[in-house]
Amino acid sequence: MLPSLVETYCIHLEAEGRTAKTITWHRTSLGKFSRWLADTNQREHPDQWTAHTMRAYLVALKHSTKPDGETLAATSVGTYARSLRAFCAWLCREEFLTTDPMTKVKQPTTPKLVKPVLSLDECRLVLKAAKSTRNARRDEALILFMLDTGARANEVCTLRAGDVNWSQRLAMVFGKGAKERYVPFSAATMVAMQRYAVKNRSDVSDRFFQGEEGRPLTTSGLLQMCQRIGANAGVAFSPHRLRHTFAISYLRSGASVFALQKTLGHTSLDMSLRYSALMTDDLISDHAKHSPVAGMLRSHNSPKSW
Repeated sequence: MLPSLVETYCIHLEAEGRTAKTITWHRTSLGKFSRWLADTNQREHPDQWTAHTMRAYLVALKHSTKPDGETLAATSVGTYARSLRAFCAWLCREEFLTTDPMTKVKQPTTPKLVKPVLSLDECRLVLKAAKSTRNARRDEALILFMLDTGARANEVCTLRAGDVNWSQRLAMVFGKGAKERYVPFSAATMVAMQRYAVKNRSDVSDRFFQGEEGRPLTTSGLLQMCQRIGANAGVAFSPHRLRHTFAISYLRSGASVFALQKTLGHTSLDMSLRYSALMTDDLISDHAKHSPVAGMLRSHNSPKSW
């Protein structure tokens, strides 16, 4: 019963235009829930699920471990809960369920961790290391493009040569949910990209950034490239860390969170506001300038106050 409902749900997601990655994730997530029901002798039919059933599953997830023995992260528990919530809502809309058991279940809280970003010196070390690799022109252009646009790894890898507008310095990327958006890049990044395009890029595929023998660059290949360059530079980084670095630098330069939201392709402004909340260096600097106590003591010790 449940496996067939999950497959029907996945067909629904595909018809809605969801990406293969999203569909695979829901199939995996709901398969995990199905196995838990079987292992704990729970009822398989959705009409027999209760809020207690769902809470018991979330508690089980919190105490479950990964193959390496580590406890499942709170963020992972949250994504499993969102998948199950979306599935139950769909079951109600399709009338497989009369009452949604997830409506009384709160979304698990996840810690809002400070995301590490690269300092200016670290960015310079990374770019210096990129210039000494076997595919130096591509790697330098890649690093600059990611630092300049905040594009996701998949967006960088699927960027097509025909979607780069040199005259306006814009690139059209395909984000989550197959949504298109334009990201601008600087003149310096354009120079590096054009140098790579003219001297190294082949016509084997239409992807702008290519792997070995002109084949499309994969996200795993991009991650491995970052790891190699990072090892040589003595700086640990990933495509996602470059995205965070862009976001913080963008806000520090005076850009608005609304512009950041559009550039990063966030569907919710809340995601962009998180970056603003994590600018601890700026908070320290501002506090040093505007501290009420420091100002009071400076005023007290000033000759004018005597």
